[in-house]
Amino acid sequence: MDWDRINKAIEIAEKLQYFFIATADNQGLPHVATAGKLELKSPGTLEMSFWFCPTTIDNLQQNKKVSLVIWDANENSGYQLLGTASDVHVSKVLDRYGSEVEEKERYPQFFMHLTVHVDMVMEFIHALHNDIAF
Repeated sequence: MDWDRINKAIEIAEKLQYFFIATADNQGLPHVATAGKLELKSPGTLEMSFWFCPTTIDNLQQNKKVSLVIWDANENSGYQLLGTASDVHVSKVLDRYGSEVEEKERYPQFFMHLTVHVDMVMEFIHALHNDIAF
């Protein structure tokens, strides 16, 4: 495992203050969401937290495999971290956004903490490249 590249990915995420997480249900239907905070908990283990929609949580209950894409478009540099999610913890629930929305059906948002064990690190850029793990 290339810890240096994982640390660089975390630095990019901190600078941008967002990254992407891709999940899929047990049928393989993908879903992409943005996430905010990403930090190294131990070698090869990351913790992330952000407000997630129900689809992300539903997918993680069915399929623990995730892809984190941390990419700086201005620098055209980044990484894709493939791994397995564990320790999903919902700490807050936002059911409505305000009185003007109360009449409409809205699904709640969840502030979730998620541990990801990184299995593979690949370069992620907007150009021809190999999907070979470092």
